[in-house]
Amino acid sequence: MGLPRLALGARCAIPVLLLLALGFAAPLVTVTSYSFATPRSFEVFRSFTLANYAAIFDPANTVWTSFAWSLTLAATTVLLLAVIVYPIACGLARVFGRWSGLVSLLFVFPLFISENIRLYGWVLFFIKGGVLDGTLKSLL
Repeated sequence: MGLPRLALGARCAIPVLLLLALGFAAPLVTVTSYSFATPRSFEVFRSFTLANYAAIFDPANTVWTSFAWSLTLAATTVLLLAVIVYPIACGLARVFGRWSGLVSLLFVFPLFISENIRLYGWVLFFIKGGVLDGTLKSLL
């Protein structure tokens, strides 16, 4: 008995899913590997230590309190967002039906435009002959 045949859409989605999985897993693997490196070095494959994790739970060190606060704030954020966003998503799906994805995209799309405009503003500020450079040249 062989593997079940996938529908054409599922087979076409495999490369995209692999790319998304790689884009999600690669940063996590990188950060995790850096957490095992010796402190203040980026030699991930040459050095391996558990001292970083031992320092978290050392009672004399206050690193564990910031670690605990980070985990608490992350969990609180996830719970708060789930409580706020889940009813909104259900309402969108109920009101707009199959068009709910498009409506969600229309809500989120202006945020991307805002980010691009902000980035372009920073480029104009820091570029040679830009606002910062021109101000410094006129002052000196």
